[in-house]
Amino acid sequence: WQHPWTEAGATVRNTARPPKAHNQPTLWSGTHQHANINSLPNTRAIHKHRSIVPVLHFDAMCSSLHTIILFCALMHLVSLACCAPPTDEAKGAPNEAPPTIPTKPKSELQKFVDSIRSSPFGTFDKDTRDDCADIIDACWSDIFANIFVECAATCTQQLEQPRMNGKASDASAFYDLPSVRLQRPTNSKSMQMEDLEGYVVIVAIVPLIPGMAAYYYELLEHLHSSFRPNLEIVLLPVDVGVEGGIHLVLHDPPHVRVLQEIDDATSNAMIRYLLDVKPTSGTASVLTRADGTTQHVQSNLNLDRVTMYLLSADGMFVERLTSPSMNALQERVTLFMKSMDYDEL
Repeated sequence: WQHPWTEAGATVRNTARPPKAHNQPTLWSGTHQHANINSLPNTRAIHKHRSIVPVLHFDAMCSSLHTIILFCALMHLVSLACCAPPTDEAKGAPNEAPPTIPTKPKSELQKFVDSIRSSPFGTFDKDTRDDCADIIDACWSDIFANIFVECAATCTQQLEQPRMNGKASDASAFYDLPSVRLQRPTNSKSMQMEDLEGYVVIVAIVPLIPGMAAYYYELLEHLHSSFRPNLEIVLLPVDVGVEGGIHLVLHDPPHVRVLQEIDDATSNAMIRYLLDVKPTSGTASVLTRADGTTQHVQSNLNLDRVTMYLLSADGMFVERLTSPSMNALQERVTLFMKSMDYDEL
């Protein structure tokens, strides 16, 4: 029997009728013997022969499966090469501590500020070294900033001057002064002077000398916390030409009202008003007029030390304190708050 699709000259070795298609397995041709592809003279007949087609499909699938296996193995090798765990040299020695960045040691001034801010009472009016009497000249120093804070009691005593008492000719004039700009505003960029009416007020003129400026700012912050809400403190920092310049590091938020820095204290209208207050007692200078009469006036403002003005709640009575201690300030503020008869101050 010859397959009807077989062309002339092409033969197959098995002359038996092939089994029915529905009895054949998907990839196998049962007991059918396949012709050798090299011995068949007609290639067209081979591809048309039904008994050879399944064998060609099986060979193709095996070849594809082999290719897929090789591809997967290659990708596995590539992934191992790319994602290999780091070597011991790359990881470093086990339990090796990270390198430490050296930090600059804190200065004595910074240690003082940190200790003051961490203490609810503060440390003022004390000497923490034994040689303060031998280094009094360093209290004015703009180089040895630590001397003032380490010798606070000695320095304030050395720079202190007698108190001046005065009386304003017009008490309301102080609250009518123009507004002043704050260094770190809380609600607005400027402060209205009328906001101070009804409070005992301290106006501090603080030269920006290292150590001295930081000491008195921290002192005033603590003083405010002791007497609030009846005390208001205004601080005017004055640039006195220290090389490199310094600036106050304010609390957050600050309770002391710190004004914008200036280099001439007398350019501030509030300071000019306070300097014009006539002394009634205490230290004063005598001014001789052209007609020969004399007048008591305040002494010149020294910017090598801190000067403070203490005002009564109605603005009538004024005291001038120079380089005061914490104890002296507490005493005077308490008196201003308790006494209602300001003529006795």
